[in-house]
Amino acid sequence: AASVSGGVEEKQEGKKGKRGKAEGAGKSTPGAVSGSRSQKKGICGDMEEETSSERGAEAQIGTGMGKEQSSFLLGARIEKRREESEVVSVPSSLQAVLVHLGSWRYWFGFWVFLLSVLGAFSGLTLMSAALMGGDWEFWKETSQFLNSVGDTTPSLGIFWYTFQLVFTRFRLLFLCAFQGHLLINVLPLWSRFASSGVDLAIISLSSLLLFHPYTSSADFALMLSLAACNWEAVRRSEAFAALLVASVFGLSVQPVMASLWLERNTGNANFLFNMCLVQHIFAGFLLVEWTRAAALLQRKRGTVDFVRRLLDSCLDVAVSGKVREIERMTAKS
Repeated sequence: AASVSGGVEEKQEGKKGKRGKAEGAGKSTPGAVSGSRSQKKGICGDMEEETSSERGAEAQIGTGMGKEQSSFLLGARIEKRREESEVVSVPSSLQAVLVHLGSWRYWFGFWVFLLSVLGAFSGLTLMSAALMGGDWEFWKETSQFLNSVGDTTPSLGIFWYTFQLVFTRFRLLFLCAFQGHLLINVLPLWSRFASSGVDLAIISLSSLLLFHPYTSSADFALMLSLAACNWEAVRRSEAFAALLVASVFGLSVQPVMASLWLERNTGNANFLFNMCLVQHIFAGFLLVEWTRAAALLQRKRGTVDFVRRLLDSCLDVAVSGKVREIERMTAKS
């Protein structure tokens, strides 16, 4: 009986121990739940604090109290305006050409200019014919003579030597190549210097003077005078002085070579033609160097205009923000 009663007591104690563990577990479960709830509340509180801090920063930016945040916002606005202005106000050459071609004002001005030039040329030609008594021989002695290169007397140009040696059946081909190659440069030059008519006129006239059928020293001097009209481009040309010296050297040696060939009979036509080539090659490089400097100068002017517009926009943003701040302060007061 004692052993049975001891086993019963042990079973009851075991049941009580299990109940205590269950109760402890039951009590610990609400504690864990409350701990997780407190953690969630802490996370929500942190999020609310972050949101409130962001709102406070925005409020400080709006009221002008947060200097760092307002400067960052101002820098972002300036960068955005700079990108927009780069896209709009600093277009590439192709975009500028497309913009010009898509405008009816451009085509109207183009046709007006073309008809004006043709009308002036026709009027001067008819006046010349009337002064000559209706005789059109003057046309053959002026325009037709220059375009056909009928005179191959040795000169300072490069046409006479080539057309003395060319075969008759190829003469028209060489005429088209020598006289018409300048037309290839019209569209590229216009697309690059569309906003600078003076530079475009200087380059075009210099090309015509350089590749004239009967070039003289006066043509070279006129080309240099036209280049000096834009002295800033001359200053920015890196090898302008060296190319000028080489061109003048070739031009000054030509009379010596002509005298050796035609007067003393100690040379030949190649002597004179070589000096003509030297003078024309270095003069061509001189024109190319001046054109490159003019293009860089035009790009710099565009950059300066862009920076000026950018500073104006920054000042507008700063002034408008200050005005809004003053208005809010006066409204609060």
